[in-house]
Amino acid sequence: MGIYLDACATTPARHSVLQKILEVEKNSWGNPSSLHTHGINAVEILEKSRFKIAKCLGVDISEIIFTSGATESNHLCLLGATASLTPGRVVISSVEHPSVTSAAKQLEHKGWEIVQWPVDIYGMIKLEFVDELLSPPTKLVSVVWGQSEIGTIQPVKFLAESCKRRNILFHTDATQMLLQGVVNCSEVSFDFLSLSAHKVLGPKGVGILIARDPKRHLIPIQGGGQQENGYRSGTPPVSLIAGTEVAISEIYDKNKISFAQNHPDIIKVKQLTEELKVELEKNKCIEFIGHPDKRLNNHLSFLVSTKTARPLSGRDVVKALSNHGVFASSGSACSSTHMPTSSTLFAMSIDEKWVNSSVRFSLGPWLTEQDINDVPKLLDQAIFSLSRVN
Repeated sequence: MGIYLDACATTPARHSVLQKILEVEKNSWGNPSSLHTHGINAVEILEKSRFKIAKCLGVDISEIIFTSGATESNHLCLLGATASLTPGRVVISSVEHPSVTSAAKQLEHKGWEIVQWPVDIYGMIKLEFVDELLSPPTKLVSVVWGQSEIGTIQPVKFLAESCKRRNILFHTDATQMLLQGVVNCSEVSFDFLSLSAHKVLGPKGVGILIARDPKRHLIPIQGGGQQENGYRSGTPPVSLIAGTEVAISEIYDKNKISFAQNHPDIIKVKQLTEELKVELEKNKCIEFIGHPDKRLNNHLSFLVSTKTARPLSGRDVVKALSNHGVFASSGSACSSTHMPTSSTLFAMSIDEKWVNSSVRFSLGPWLTEQDINDVPKLLDQAIFSLSRVN
């Protein structure tokens, strides 16, 4: 597959995940809502998967709601958690995923005040605004845990505790965090947390919303068959959910510890990322962005210029890299094909002439030392070819 450096967009499913999906599709393909044997077999697999995922993540099975992905999870949280409340203020960070900002816009049309939490030049929220933004009439706060475009990790534990003391609901999009080996749900006082299977070597089409005390804080936003304890309608994709359980268990259970920061894949990817950064730092045509230390351990983000220090289009760099067999990204994966200008970089007060010049490398365990050795040379070739026409 060439040198694939776009793990924040999606990851290839593990072989064990694909095997599990095929096994369930062949042998347990019934509708889990059916009362006959095929349905009973399917619901048994569904609930066993829920139990195992809950055990890995350290939550109760009643707190896990399967969705179609993190985008749906984010919408279900923001729209469902506010449905029973009188309109007040919702605070989101100014570097949120488009799914959160779009849900917030829907709330704005319903009379809610939407405020974006400012960030510094590293994309880290400015904590000096805590008292101001967490004062009445704030009722819900949503801050992304690990930002996919620039890699910055936000102080989610502190924010969750701050909201809890003030009786404010707190949600975090943790889509990028599972491969970090640091998601310990028992240590974070969140009310809602969103995940996506295909960012952790699982299948596309499955997401999770972890909802603490959902009967109290969450109202369904979708009509239909009332699956997932009534919170989300639609026939559950049992085989994909079973595959998701395998993908999560691969990280959390292989070494018999709950949160596998020492998992071989995580250690390998972190080391490869550090090696690649050392080599890229020698390139005078790139400038790293995002927080230098508090960041996703598989993520590198930077601005790209010509040899004469003129901004290059990040999209052009990505296309040129693709021609060399290196597959990377520019901007958020869910918006890069539609929104050439980065709202995240604007929020970080990066000069306007540079906001279209970002490139993101996000690594995974499929990479080799040889891949990492090749990338700096291929990036330099891409920059050289573009510099000739700019």
